Amino acid sequence: MEKNTSNTFIFSGSASSIIKEWERNFKAQNEEGCLKIRNEKFKADIFHARLVRGFDVYQNNVRFTEQCHFKYEGSKLHQSLVMIFDFKGNLFQQINTNQTNLHGSMILQDGSYSFSLNNDLDETYQWISLRISLELIEENYPALMKLFDLVSKPDQSWIIYEFMPYEVKSLLKDLYAIPEGKSNIYKKRILFSRIIECMGVFYERLLEKSHFKSYNLHEDDLEKLLMIKDDIFSSLEQIPSIDDLSEKYGYSRSKFTRDFRKVYGTSVYQFHLDYRLEKAYEFLKEGNKTITEVGRAVGYISLSKFSYAFKSKYKVSPKLVR
Repeated sequence: MEKNTSNTFIFSGSASSIIKEWERNFKAQNEEGCLKIRNEKFKADIFHARLVRGFDVYQNNVRFTEQCHFKYEGSKLHQSLVMIFDFKGNLFQQINTNQTNLHGSMILQDGSYSFSLNNDLDETYQWISLRISLELIEENYPALMKLFDLVSKPDQSWIIYEFMPYEVKSLLKDLYAIPEGKSNIYKKRILFSRIIECMGVFYERLLEKSHFKSYNLHEDDLEKLLMIKDDIFSSLEQIPSIDDLSEKYGYSRSKFTRDFRKVYGTSVYQFHLDYRLEKAYEFLKEGNKTITEVGRAVGYISLSKFSYAFKSKYKVSPKLVR
């Protein structure tokens, strides 16, 4: 791991090598699979579990006391699929919005993709990351390999983004609610059972969309497209126009709509609509608002239009979700 400034860290390599680097550079303690980092910049608990060789899961819980910047430099030397469930704090948010805590995300990318992580002070960040080797996928999951054939392209990095639905948030909430003192065997059993369910939900979402029809994006475009989602998240009521987004990020309208679909699997309009309805589902489950209040919170003045849109997506009326 390289260190450019006192608060900027650059790391690369396999997941296990990164853990070893963190042990050395941060004087971390590895206590039965849980890496504990305690210093003046941040505190972190990183629980590592291996299902089989080539399938590693990391449960991350980090709180920053200083502004830090982490950059992961990907490499095709470690060919793998990386899956991230960004549960709390939106560590993978690219730009600031006024909707900071309103959405989680599910991210799938190849192991060569380079990305940056930023943080806010005194904010807790919680996310689950999985790294599955290409060799394991080829040997045991040929159907998965066919779907994710992008991972085998040596000259191309890629990333795919999905909202985190309420059912996945509930599963992750279970993981982060495990009481102190439970054995590592117990933690691993819960971690694997919950994360496999999360993977199943994510996989179904991917099958419903059109991410994999073609994919030839430069890494600079990937970075811009991830920033664009945060612009879209900035309002539950009104979606930014395609022309405004295209101009802001230096796209032609046609290239913007085409590239957006490659990362998000749908149109800008449908992406924003799905986001609003995902938030509506979450608000309804929380039970703190009436159905009318929920509809208005996600931009619907008409209760009938909200109910129709909600039922079209979830096949059930809002009143049956509460």
